[in-house]
Amino acid sequence: MHSPLKTYHLLTLLLLIALASVTGLLCIPALPRFDEYFGISETKAQQVLSVFLIGYCLGQLPYGPLANRFGRKKTIYIGIALTVLGSLLSYFSFTFTMLCISRFVQALGAAVGLKMSFTIVGDVLTGKEASKVVSLLSIAFGIMPGLAVATGGIIVESFGWRGCFLFLSIYSLAIGLLSLSLPETAKKKDKNALKWKAILKGYITQISNKNLMLYAFIVSLSTMMIYLFATITPYICIHRLKISAIEFGFWNIVPATGLVFGALISKYCSMRYSIQKNILLGMFIISCGVIAMSISFFLGYLNTKTLFVGQFIIQSGYNLVWANANVAAISDAADKSNATTIVQFINLGGSVLATFLISFFLPTKTFILPSAFGIIVVLMFLTRMQIQSNKQSNS
Repeated sequence: MHSPLKTYHLLTLLLLIALASVTGLLCIPALPRFDEYFGISETKAQQVLSVFLIGYCLGQLPYGPLANRFGRKKTIYIGIALTVLGSLLSYFSFTFTMLCISRFVQALGAAVGLKMSFTIVGDVLTGKEASKVVSLLSIAFGIMPGLAVATGGIIVESFGWRGCFLFLSIYSLAIGLLSLSLPETAKKKDKNALKWKAILKGYITQISNKNLMLYAFIVSLSTMMIYLFATITPYICIHRLKISAIEFGFWNIVPATGLVFGALISKYCSMRYSIQKNILLGMFIISCGVIAMSISFFLGYLNTKTLFVGQFIIQSGYNLVWANANVAAISDAADKSNATTIVQFINLGGSVLATFLISFFLPTKTFILPSAFGIIVVLMFLTRMQIQSNKQSNS
């Protein structure tokens, strides 16, 4: 089948799929500044990320029906408009409550990027071809978040925390303009898609798919590791290790490089091995990174090298798990739009829960990060065992 996705379309999708990651993580170096400006505690400042993740998670739900009713491109424009609005509101925030509300609006809009990128790819590609393109697109998760945190560090040091949100307003608008060139991949538009009964029926159909739910949980577990690391490390590095926001930003390029490396491995493996083997390989690499980080931390070797190199290994395996589990989850779904919505809702819902639970602990405590990662790895392997068990029962 001839794909309408050209090289320049893929470049636009690269930016679009990372929109929420960049929007969420650019202000990470500013978290300690929020403590000072608004006069709040460290744990409360983390709510800026938690609120964003809640909006990001809930933002997955309306875009499925909207995309089925109005098409993919118009839905993207709606999301971009909300992102720009939320970014500008964040810039003009003078209370912490207003900042959190603005971040929620920003996240609702930015959620369109991940959702619609997967939907567009799912509209025109299947199987190994889809896995290959998703692996390429997930390079954006390697390059853009790392660059976002590094850029955020420079902006915070040079212009203060408000500069982050002014930058995001311009950045989001630029992606919206690039999205004008994307093809409309919806085969038809469903006039009943926004009726609540149709929405409910569509989502219940996806939720009843056990394998979709289990693969979505694996996707969620892998994403938790990214956001937990992003939530905790600013305090470890800036408050405990006493490095600057700029230095912290540039150290984040190390694990980001791991994501790029993992994306290239995933692209290579996607055309040679089964999705199941690729997921297992990714889980093994992640386990190696968690073990290395845990040994270093519990022996008292806490420094930027052990922290970021350990995360480099983890994020090298992340892409194999994330890309292949996403493809496996929606591969058999007839309604790609609603299937993608449920997968990404579960994906981000797990990160919301994880960052909420972690907010009850002081972020500078050494044991928090490796302990949380260890639990996640165990859950990954248990979930994969359940998938294998289901396959054996059905065969």
